[in-house]
Amino acid sequence: MSIVSRKDKLFVYDRSGIWKLVDTNGDKEADRYEMFCNLFAQTAEIGVNPKAGLVTASDQQGNYVPSTPIQIIGNNQFYGHLPTIAPEEVYPATIAEPMVWLPHPVNPSGATQTWLIGAKMGPLNDELIHVGYNRPELFRVLMNDRFTRPQATVMSFERDFDFGSLNAQVNPADGQLYVVGFQVWGTTAKKLSGLVRLRYTDQPRVLLKEMTPMDKGLLLRFNAKLASDPASAERWSYQRSAKCGSPHLNLPGQAHHRRRGQALPDDRLHGLPQH
Repeated sequence: MSIVSRKDKLFVYDRSGIWKLVDTNGDKEADRYEMFCNLFAQTAEIGVNPKAGLVTASDQQGNYVPSTPIQIIGNNQFYGHLPTIAPEEVYPATIAEPMVWLPHPVNPSGATQTWLIGAKMGPLNDELIHVGYNRPELFRVLMNDRFTRPQATVMSFERDFDFGSLNAQVNPADGQLYVVGFQVWGTTAKKLSGLVRLRYTDQPRVLLKEMTPMDKGLLLRFNAKLASDPASAERWSYQRSAKCGSPHLNLPGQAHHRRRGQALPDDRLHGLPQH
């Protein structure tokens, strides 16, 4: 999952812990793997806001995970995932719901998040960026604190990658966003690995700045005047269960819903469904 060099020694990290790669015969190829440390549990891929200390994490659709979530991580909270060998749907505590669910066809595999703190990315400065892996893509995550429980809107931002994007960081040297990744599991990307820079060009681009659910629709705020009205919205709900994922379910009084696997337009807004 990651690799680092310390004093000419290579260390790699996987689900079991940190391994040291050892070259015993000097041919510059590792021929022995030594367990260096496994005294900790693997945690989710997280994003830490260095200013506010806010910690976010993601996951992908699976058992007890209806679709791709973006969570705020807090003290002593339970996020709904149980081991598959445990009694089904016997939850030990109240589940802390995510800020937002991303539909599985839109983002099948959530990877990491990064905050554009200290960036020189124009109107994107200080925003949260979510990295999708299976279909390589970056998403803007617009936080909304108008409600008692934090919510968010997710908007596609950049998808022109030919490698599986896994992580992104702001380079303090130039303030631009660098994206890196390689093939770990299933991806639509064609190349094995890659590293790209996203740079701010100061060219005009219409960006969504806020999406808030209201009594009679959605309040949308943009950074510029639109040439046409936004498309209509759709609503559905998810069900958390021991099964893998969830279909798109009807809300009360709703006649139809999308079934799991139906694709959504690439530029669709994604917000937390109302339950």
